[in-house]
Amino acid sequence: MAYATKEQDHEKRVNREGSYSPENYMYRYLMDNYEPEQLKDKPSMALEGLEKTLVTKAKEYLINAGINYATGGLAPMASAVISRFIANNGEHGDTANNLGKAQENSFDTVKQSLFDLKW
Repeated sequence: MAYATKEQDHEKRVNREGSYSPENYMYRYLMDNYEPEQLKDKPSMALEGLEKTLVTKAKEYLINAGINYATGGLAPMASAVISRFIANNGEHGDTANNLGKAQENSFDTVKQSLFDLKW
């Protein structure tokens, strides 16, 4: 996700908020490693194992950022992420609800994207 300023992006990145949240990290992990069809008909025992894997991965992700996060808060988040992954068929979809709408500042957005490519 692109933020308005580099400072805002840095702040979100440091605090693991917004698109850098552990919830988004878990969802991206599922997208990279699983297909929704694999998970649809799995028994609850298998999904519990996947939930534990997601909690472990998210905890490592947060520890690398120097954030101490209670594991108890990650388990329900992992369960919700799995459900959302299956329901969305493993896609992000039109999360910004911009499908078919003209984008404001589209020239500025392209200009900023090209500028960021220099890095």
